[in-house]
Amino acid sequence: MEETCLLLILLLSGGLSTLPPPFREYHFVNQEMTWTEAQSYCREHFTDLVTIYNSDINQLLFSMSPRINYYAWTGLYDDRYSWKWSMEGKLFYVGRTHTFLIWANGQPDCLNANEYCVALQGQTQMVDRPCGDSYPFLCYNAQNSSYILVMENQTWSAAQSY
Repeated sequence: MEETCLLLILLLSGGLSTLPPPFREYHFVNQEMTWTEAQSYCREHFTDLVTIYNSDINQLLFSMSPRINYYAWTGLYDDRYSWKWSMEGKLFYVGRTHTFLIWANGQPDCLNANEYCVALQGQTQMVDRPCGDSYPFLCYNAQNSSYILVMENQTWSAAQSY
């Protein structure tokens, strides 16, 4: 199994109230699995399949996409009533994040009433695919992550080793 990890620390200007969820590690898992298998794998080894909650995350994932030969699973799925994210316990619907998703032309189309899971296609686009297809996938890890505000001026090098 080949796994590549990319650590993202979002640096935002403004007050702490504008911070997104704690920083997350993003993992491209270059092992083909169905969407359900990928979800189980991500939950066992990390936190869950990737959730795109703002345009910064969207850009990060697209920067990882050159590693994607064709498709890679994300955490977005259709429960036949609405689009939802895999992340349990969160009401993260496409309606709240639709401006950050870039669908391929004609997508989502739920071809043959069989495409209920969403993959990143190539470099920039989302497509719905049959959940039983096998592709590499993107996970995130948010455990043991937090922000600590240090009210002390330091150089970049000193702050990194603080």
